[in-house]
Parts: sequence; C-alpha cells; structure tokens
Amino acid sequence: MARIAEVAAAGGGRGAIGLEPALLDRVERAAQDVPTEASALALQAARGRTGDVPIRNGRRTVDLSPVAALAFGFDVAAAIGSAARCADAVRGADSLQHANELLGALGIRTELDYETELDD
Repeated sequence: MARIAEVAAAGGGRGAIGLEPALLDRVERAAQDVPTEASALALQAARGRTGDVPIRNGRRTVDLSPVAALAFGFDVAAAIGSAARCADAVRGADSLQHANELLGALGIRTELDYETELDD
C-alpha cells in the first residue's frame, strides 16, 4: 500500500477496480492454469475471506482484506520514477529470466525464485 501511495503522490494513480462476482469463475479457471498464491488470495478476498492466512507453506502469513481483491491502475512513467525501482532495474531485460537475474544481482528474491524452488 505504501508503494501505491508513493505512485499516487507522484501523480501516477489511475484508480482501482475490483474482481466482480461475474468474473470470479473466469479468474479461478485462469488461476488453475497458472497457480500462484497471489491469485488464490485475491480470489479468497473477493469471496469475503479476511484475517491472517498462512502462505509459503506456513512460513509466513498475510493479513487478508477486501483490498486484496482490487487491481490498482497507474501511469507507468510515474511509477518507474517513484515506487517501481524494480521495474527500472529490469528495463533493459530481454526475457523474464534475464529480469530475474538482474534483480537477483541486486539481492532481491522474487516470486519466480520461490515458485521455481517449489518445482524442484
């Protein structure tokens, strides 16, 4: 939320939209093809679940709220100039793997690192 506020303060906020009930089944089918904790949590939040939810095989928890069912829009240039330091760091990447390597070189562990380790 702090990063979203930072982008908004830089004039880059473009509003938010929620997961409408009519879209939940479509999002759930897509999440079955590309399963991530983030998409599962957004669906749970859209369906009314709140409170502490364990993630990462119980190693962490997230405080789930209705906000998790929102998608925030922003101006890309404003985001890169303010809160999106990671986006700026991978600006020249030619692939997802290259972007991940650039972030790793900065000491940033990504969700891709975590998901890849789960597959191993």
